[in-house]
Parts: sequence; C-alpha cells; structure tokens
Amino acid sequence: MKKILIAAAAVWFLLVPSAWAENQTAYVTDTFQVTLRVGPGVEYRIVAMPNSGQPVEVLEVQEEWSHVRLGGASAQEGWILTRHLLRNRLPWSLQAENWKKETMGLREKLPQLDKDYQAAVQREKTLSAELKKAREDLDKVRGEYDNLKKGAAGFLDLQASHRQAKARLEELQGLYEKVRRENDALASSLETRWFLTGALVLLCGLMIGVVVGHHQKKRKSSILS
Repeated sequence: MKKILIAAAAVWFLLVPSAWAENQTAYVTDTFQVTLRVGPGVEYRIVAMPNSGQPVEVLEVQEEWSHVRLGGASAQEGWILTRHLLRNRLPWSLQAENWKKETMGLREKLPQLDKDYQAAVQREKTLSAELKKAREDLDKVRGEYDNLKKGAAGFLDLQASHRQAKARLEELQGLYEKVRRENDALASSLETRWFLTGALVLLCGLMIGVVVGHHQKKRKSSILS
C-alpha cells in the first residue's frame, strides 16, 4: 500500500510542472527548510534555505525543478524542487497563523458580542413589555369604542327624533304664520266693516235729523200762518 502511494505521488509530481504558469505565486511546502540552488540540480551550490510558508514567484519550470524568486527584501533567485512548492493551498503553518489571528480577533470581539447580546436580550424584554402594554391599551380602546358605538347608536336615534321634532315645529310655525296672516286680514276686514257701518249709522242719523228738523220747521210755519 505504501509503495502505491509513493508511486501515485511521483506521478503527480511529474504532472504538476506542466500545469504551472510563469510569474505565479507559490509557497514553500510544509517541510521546515528546503534548499535553493543556483541551478536545476542537486549538484548546484545551495544559495539559500527558504522556510516553510515563504512565498516565492515562479519564473520558469524545467521538469522537476522550478526557477523562483524569493519574496521579501532580498528578492533572491534560484532553483528549487517543484515538489517542494505548494500552489493549490497555503502551507499549514500559514493556515495555522491565519486561524490563530482569526481566533484572536474573535476573542477580542467576544466581550463586545456578549454586550451586544445582553443588550439585545434586554431590548427584547423591553419590546415584549411594550407589546404587552400596547395590547392592553388596544383592548381598552376597543372597549371604549364599543361603548362609544352603543352610545352613538342612541345619539343617532335622538338626533333623528330631534330632526323630526324640528321639522314638525317648522311646519307648525308655518301654519301659525298662515293663520296669523289670515287673522290679520280678517281683523282688518272687520275694522273696515265696523268703520263703514258706523259711518252709515252716522249718515242715517244725520239724514233723520235733517228730515225731522225740516218737518218741525214746516209744522211751525203752518201754525203761525
């Protein structure tokens, strides 16, 4: 089984260089230190010992060796075995460092998150109390509305009766005005009649007086003669 795994790894390492592109960033493998040589072979002199996780720029790939440029201030170039480079993932050391930073960041945020959580819980309690109070007020308003609705029904009936009474009163006032005008006209007619009757009686009295006077004068004249 171990031989099969070694063979599969060897095939994979042989296929990997052909898939790499120039000027691509890679990382030194999880091995603690690897050798950087002046040429593509173990016979070439070692110029540096890059540590695990150090980024390098791949400049050229020749079979199982890669021409790289080290990152950092030195920007030193050399050749390194391609199997010592990682392309598809970060080295475990860098991943662990990132996880550590994320963990530290989460730990720093934890007290604030706890405060925010407590504030949210308190806010929820406050909102629940306000909601309960709002429901009670709503029930109270509904009760008052029902009472007002019942009272309004009676008020509407009273208002209708008032309107009918007002209409009847206006009708009676109109009838009263009509009767008053008729009475005034009748009274005026009676006054005229009484005036004419009085004048007639007076005229008749005068005429009777004149006739009687004339008759008395004629009688006196007859006696004297």
